Amino acid sequence: MKDQNQLALLASQLKGELFYTSETKDQTMLLAYSTDASVYQEKPLAVAIPVDIDDIKKLIDFAQQHRITIIPRTAGTSLAGQVVGHGIIMDISRYFNGIIELNVEEQWVRVQPGVIRDDLNNYLKPFGLMFGPETSTASRAMIGGMIGNNSSGLHSIVWGDTRHNLISAQVLLDDCSEATFEKLDEASYFNKLLLPGREGDIYRNINKLLIDPGHLSAIEAGYPKRSITRRNTGYALDILSDRSEPFNMCNLLAGSEGTLAIVTEAKLKLMPLPPQELGLLCVHFADMVECMHGNVIALEHRPEASELVDKYIMDFTVGHPTYQYNRFFIDGDPQALLIVEFRGHTAAETEAKAMALKADLVSRGLGYAYPYITGIEKTNLVWDVRKAGLGLIRNLPGDSQPVNLIEDCAVSPEDLPAYVA
Repeated sequence: MKDQNQLALLASQLKGELFYTSETKDQTMLLAYSTDASVYQEKPLAVAIPVDIDDIKKLIDFAQQHRITIIPRTAGTSLAGQVVGHGIIMDISRYFNGIIELNVEEQWVRVQPGVIRDDLNNYLKPFGLMFGPETSTASRAMIGGMIGNNSSGLHSIVWGDTRHNLISAQVLLDDCSEATFEKLDEASYFNKLLLPGREGDIYRNINKLLIDPGHLSAIEAGYPKRSITRRNTGYALDILSDRSEPFNMCNLLAGSEGTLAIVTEAKLKLMPLPPQELGLLCVHFADMVECMHGNVIALEHRPEASELVDKYIMDFTVGHPTYQYNRFFIDGDPQALLIVEFRGHTAAETEAKAMALKADLVSRGLGYAYPYITGIEKTNLVWDVRKAGLGLIRNLPGDSQPVNLIEDCAVSPEDLPAYVA
């Protein structure tokens, strides 16, 4: 659909902006929204900046009439082209950025999708609370995108991913109707099946899918191990089919990349701020597969985080104007580093946890150096090497540069040694 008159009519009906013409300003916007943080590029038909829910409904209605796609977008930090497409890019970051309600006692917050994760946590900090999932782009990643991507991050083994911290969501469906996705008891679930209209259709179709033995067998056979908590494999039908937990359509919404509904508000589960005493055991390995075996042992000690930095990334820090100073803890020329974070209420408690892991690794002949780093300034320097990995890799001399094709591949830790080998 390339009728400029139809787009002009749509633009006249919106409170917000619509960029679609051949004028320089509009073309600049279209080009800016032709990419995200990946290598994929596709020029959209138009870019919309809706002001309110009424604007979003008009955009959905227009897209339905003309059989074109709407791609909801916030910060555009995706690494696999998720917010690039030929339809209408709908940027909801400018006006949908409010923190609506906080319940300190019950530990939840209601926010709009354009709220930045780190901004939210800065707001929550005086209350002793935080929203756990943390992408490497947390200083700019927004809640809507985190729901779409089911973001997790460095501390996902204890803080969880976005899916497991999403209590409910207010959404707009493809017929412009509004719905609330939330935890349902058995009676509420059957009431949903009796609803007229689009929302009822969705629940009836999902129910039909999930009671079919053939579908359930395919889901069981085709989806990852349930022990893999940090994953995003498209539509999470396996979690939705798990009847040991109350049914919640949010489990399907998270990770769906904006293809199922437009999120206008999210209710997020919060957690108390973690203990402030922090220490990093930086385990050096002469072999990558050995490092993967070490990671299995590390996870048995219930750390806050266990992250790999390989030689390929470390070598980029040699002589780097900034990151050469982050190498203070590196001993020799390891093929891989395992950065294992422990926290406690006292420095002694934290160190004891780290030393227990060190003793375990030494007894198994895993690793050759085990520096223990404390102090916020030094631990930040260590973590910065891990967080800067992608940026460092992109600084190859010459015109040839690495290409991002896949985002957030996940393998069960016990399978990693064989997988890496």
